[in-house]
Amino acid sequence: MDLYELIKNLYGVDELVGYSNEDIDFLKEMFGDVPEVLEDYYRKAGRTEALRHLQDEWILPEHYKNWNWLKEQKDFYILMNENQGVFQLGIRKDDIGKPNPPVYYIDDGNVIKYCDTLSEFLICQSAYQSVFTFEYSPEEFYSITEDELKIVEQGLNKYPFELKNDEQDYPFNMSFYYNADDNLYVVMNYGEDDIQVLYGAVSEESFNKLEEVVGDLGEPM
Repeated sequence: MDLYELIKNLYGVDELVGYSNEDIDFLKEMFGDVPEVLEDYYRKAGRTEALRHLQDEWILPEHYKNWNWLKEQKDFYILMNENQGVFQLGIRKDDIGKPNPPVYYIDDGNVIKYCDTLSEFLICQSAYQSVFTFEYSPEEFYSITEDELKIVEQGLNKYPFELKNDEQDYPFNMSFYYNADDNLYVVMNYGEDDIQVLYGAVSEESFNKLEEVVGDLGEPM
């Protein structure tokens, strides 16, 4: 699955905008290097306007120029900041020279591996964050049962990427389903009968198509 085609489809944009050599060089001077996967993302899509108005905030080159709290980070290159600043997602600075390093969840000093590769993180977060931008959406989380999840799995297509975390203190599985290029159904399975979903679409037609399968499932949270 191509990350950049996914972004175009789910954010309803025709063209992506990237950062310049000057912006990338600034980061390389500051950190000594930038992971190959991240540099590619910045160059091809990082400055796209639709990616600047999300539930959580991508940390971009200009933020490292202007925000002191980022400059004071000793151990991590921060990629994303949760909307209330409760936690961050980032790369260990010791891994900055790796082309596709793992990404970590950082919460008040607690550090948990979030996913094994940066490429996995970029595509999963791009997909997840898109739901909050959809014009057509119930605009709330739903709780579904295991039986209802089976209906989703049988009625929708599943993307080939997902986030899995088996850490004892933070177990979860995030998977992504669709039946049109511009709609998305996100399943967040925390175990112990705690399955939360969020969904929507760029176009009304695609939203209605999704609703035909999932419209009667779950209860608002």
